[in-house]
Amino acid sequence: GERTVELGDLQLFLESEVGEPWSSVDARVAARMLDQYLDQEVLAMAAGEPASSSAAGGPGARSARVRVLLAEVCGEPPEAPPDAVREEVERRMTERRPDRARVRQMLLDDAETAEAARRRLDAGERFEDVATALGRSAEAIGLPGIVARGTLPDELDEVVFALPEGGISRPVQGPTGYHILQVLEILPGGPPDPAEAEAEARRELEEQLRREFVVECIAGHARELGVTVYPEHLWFEYAGRYVEGPNAS
Repeated sequence: GERTVELGDLQLFLESEVGEPWSSVDARVAARMLDQYLDQEVLAMAAGEPASSSAAGGPGARSARVRVLLAEVCGEPPEAPPDAVREEVERRMTERRPDRARVRQMLLDDAETAEAARRRLDAGERFEDVATALGRSAEAIGLPGIVARGTLPDELDEVVFALPEGGISRPVQGPTGYHILQVLEILPGGPPDPAEAEAEARRELEEQLRREFVVECIAGHARELGVTVYPEHLWFEYAGRYVEGPNAS
């Protein structure tokens, strides 16, 4: 049967997803959210659900529901073709990977605090303890992350890639405070690891195929159902995927 989306349900969906009053949501965000809402409605109708419930539950519950509906309505997405994976691996193997380092940092408010932190480190205190005691409360210690040479600001890049494994930098002034960095591991540049390149290539290709598969599946059901949006009834300017109707090319 036919199903009409009530503006009130859409507004509740917006507020739940964005976390702010529906009336203050940017028009471009609202348009994307409407497309997402209609995608969920199309899946629900294609699965034979009798009533709209896209606005019900929290984002986590809706995401789980959408995954179930996708599996039921669309089935499993295709696997990446072996030839495409092989070609992508060959391409990746021609690219030299830059030097990388696994780094953690503490961010301090001023030069005096940074020097005090460095003295405590020189005296043998643990990096985490000094960061917790002197670092900014919300940014006391940055979780270890892998950075590639050339991706950090110049003043930090030069310091990081001059340190040995386990080395701790002197305080370095940055745009938001003073950084003290510790290099936990050096990962030399060179050709990618073949197994890693294959895993990354397969993962990225399958994610691309999954997105295309889901879009086409939902669009096909939308065409069958005859989804229509009346932009003049909305409180924002809508130019999303459903604006011209499901039969638009």
